[in-house]
Parts: sequence; structure tokens; C-alpha cells
Amino acid sequence: MHLPDKFEWKSAAPLKRNLEPIEILWKEIYIAAVLKYTGDLRIEILEHAFKLLQSRHKVLQGAIRYDETGYLVEASTENFAEFSHFYGDEVDVKLELRSRPNYQDALCRLILAEYGGGGCLALQGSHAVFDSSFLFAMLSELWELYADLNDGREIRYDVRKHLPLPPSSALGAIWTHDELDEIEKALRRHEKLSLGLTPPDLNSVVPDLIPYNSRIRLTPEKTSQLRDSVRKLGTSLHAIICGVISVALRGQENPSEMIRVVCTTMVDARSRLTPPLGATDTANVNFPVKSAVAIDANADLAKIGHETKAQLESGILKRLGTLGDAICTPTTEADLAADNPKSIEFLIGNAGIVRMFRHPDGVTLEDLRLMNDVIHPFVTDMAMPQFIASTFNEQLAIEGLFPRRLYQEAKVDEISHSISANLEKFASLRNT
Repeated sequence: MHLPDKFEWKSAAPLKRNLEPIEILWKEIYIAAVLKYTGDLRIEILEHAFKLLQSRHKVLQGAIRYDETGYLVEASTENFAEFSHFYGDEVDVKLELRSRPNYQDALCRLILAEYGGGGCLALQGSHAVFDSSFLFAMLSELWELYADLNDGREIRYDVRKHLPLPPSSALGAIWTHDELDEIEKALRRHEKLSLGLTPPDLNSVVPDLIPYNSRIRLTPEKTSQLRDSVRKLGTSLHAIICGVISVALRGQENPSEMIRVVCTTMVDARSRLTPPLGATDTANVNFPVKSAVAIDANADLAKIGHETKAQLESGILKRLGTLGDAICTPTTEADLAADNPKSIEFLIGNAGIVRMFRHPDGVTLEDLRLMNDVIHPFVTDMAMPQFIASTFNEQLAIEGLFPRRLYQEAKVDEISHSISANLEKFASLRNT
């Protein structure tokens, strides 16, 4: 699929284009890529690097406006994104991220929290125009700029006169009519739940509505062993992750009962298009592919992995080949349980392997994670658990969000322990 010429920007700043329904839907949700490091950063160099980054990617200087044509994103060279610096730890960063910007003022901000011997650097952006891959790429480029400036290299401002492409420029031909209808329904619901033009008062957010967050992170050794096991058994890492989560959500209740677990994978279309799109060319270019397995409490992880992989590949091929129905036909086992009222659903995204960041002198990068918005009504009212997997510094990490109205904290801990234990169990298959 070739991108249309009409999205090549030739005019001077301010740059602007109308938002599409999916972008309007996510405009108030702010997500963040958070980098944890040890060592000392030079604040004035970091601030300079952030301004250079904004000159390259004008959307960082953007805001969302509303006029007679509807919602639009507009970027101006006079609108520099906020750089916030304070002393605190990762918990303080999480709290700060909840007080997200007003989308009419800014689409992103950079936050630096320093503590003894290190700190956290967070790039937070509106989900209307940023997704996990976009933010990770921005943070990586910021780090490259910082490292070059820290080494004494001179870098000129590189003004690029374009905004990220709208999602339909990539997905217009592979979104189904049902999905477009669902976006419109969600948009109408969004108008009722909208936070309006003013960010919420954090004190008014009921703590009991904020989803539980879980995080599992394997060591480099375990991640390597897991990949070896995946290759040995001819399946995929994503399929195994889906299988492990399915088993954990199914639990140990009524061990012999077959329960249907439905996984919706959000497939990133960037690398699957012709020509492929880069991480910062656009955002939210994902399409859903469903897979379903019927499992008991003693389900075989390898078998689930093979079954899930087959369904995902079939669904992706169907979307990019014949452009057919988004939901692939369940396998025989899943079909047997289709009439079983006991079913569990979850959603998962996969940011893949995040390329290695450069290590400036005197600084060591410890961890990279995506932090979701946890106070927007769309999130607090979500109907199922959501996960995102990524690999950074050769370490696999899985972030999870669990709606409180469906899961108690003890259950979330049990599920997290099961996921971690089964990932390590599968990794050990390398030696069998």
C-alpha cells in the first residue's frame, strides 16, 4: 500500500490537519514511555536535546483545537513542550503522570525525576497521536541527541514541515465496516464520558476505580532461554505470551472444566505495509485479530502456543490478503467450548524488541516501560484485562491492567505469579 501524496506537508508553520475518529477517541488519554537510569544527567544538555527533537518532530509542539471543521491537531514553532524537573522516585513519577496536560495546550511533555544516584525520564503524550512504538522511538532519538551533545558534537536544528500521517492513510483499506462502526459507537460513548477541556481533579478520582497494575520482567538469561524454547518448538514468542496469560486468567478452579479464553491481539500494521511505515510516521495503526482456545487447568503451553500462532497468522493473512472478516475461525477445541457461557477475554499489544539506546558517558540505562493512563473513564471502565509486551536491554517485560470491578488485588497477584512461573517453566524447555 502506497501512501497518498496529499499528506505531504509543503506549507509553513503552523501545521495542521483534522483528526480522525480514532484519534478523537483517544485525545484525552495520555500514555508515557519511562526510562530508568543510574548516573548523572546534565540538565541543560537534556533540555537542549529536547528542543532539537521538537524541531525534527513538529507534533511534539502540537495541541488539539476545535473549529468549524471539527477537531484538528496543530503544531506551531512558538509552542515548545513542557520540560518538568523535580527530585523524586518512580512512585512520584507515576503520580505526576496522572496530572496530564490539557490537550488544548500540549500533546506531550518531558518529565525528569532525579534521586540519589539516578532517576526516571518520562516522555508523556496524547494517545491521539502517540502510541507505544512512537514514544519509544522518540525517547531513543532524544537519548541519541543527548549523547551527541554530551560528547561535544554540534547539532543543527532540523526543521521538518510535516505531521504524522492520519491512521486511515495506512489502515483505510484493512479496517472492516464493523470496526469502523465500533469506532463511531465508542466515539458517541466518549462524548458522554469526556473529561471536557479541563484535566480532572486528581482528588475527585475514586481510588477504587483505578485499575490494578502488574509488571513481570524476566532476566536477560531467562529471556534468551525463552526465545530458544520458542524456536525449538516452532512457535512464536507472542503466541506463547498469549498462551501463558490465557492459562493464568483461566486459573485452577474446576480443573477438568474446559473454559474458552479469547485473546484480542492488536497487530501493528507499520512493518506489514508496502512501503513500510516507520515508528514516527503515524500512530494507532493497529488492527485486531482474535484467537480462541478452550483449556482446562492443566493445559499444555506448547500446544496453546501452536494453536494461537496458527490462528493469529490466519487472521493477519486474512486482513492483509483478502481483507475479510477480522475474526478467524476458531479451532476445533475452541469451537467445542463456544457454547460454554464461561469465557474469559483479554486484550494484548506487543511493542516488540525496542532497539538498544545509546549509553552516554556516566549513565547506565536500567529499564524502559510504558505507563498507561489509569484515570480516564475509558480506562477505569474497561471490560477486560489489558497487557502490553516489550523487550528492552534483552529483557522481556509484560505490563498488565486489571479492572477493579472484575478482579481483586489478591487475584491479580495470583495471575501475575502464574504468568511469571509459566514463562520460566517454558524457558526451561530449552534444555529438554
